[in-house]
Amino acid sequence: MINRLEAMAAEGTLGRKSGRGFYDYASSHEQGPAEKAPAHDRFSGWLAAAYVNTACRFIEQGACTAEDMDYAVAEYMGIDSGPVALAARMGREKVVALLYEVREMTGCGLFKPSPFPG
Repeated sequence: MINRLEAMAAEGTLGRKSGRGFYDYASSHEQGPAEKAPAHDRFSGWLAAAYVNTACRFIEQGACTAEDMDYAVAEYMGIDSGPVALAARMGREKVVALLYEVREMTGCGLFKPSPFPG
């Protein structure tokens, strides 16, 4: 696997940076509506929505504030921002739509949208 990654880097196939990698990122942006998106893009959306929803449940239950959640997650995971900031970037409507989509598909109550903080 490391040899493959080294070869891809040498070829300039650096993923999102170059638009090519394990799959062609440039063509995925031209695909249009979510129905035409690759399965892994849909899964990523569902996963992001579940991540945001779980964080919102913690906040809703009074375990922490939205600011504490974002700070703690960003610090612990070494990322630029946490789930509340991600929710703001994605937009409530998109997160809720993704949650309802995966809830309908799975029948799992864990995907019931939690109130967004603020």
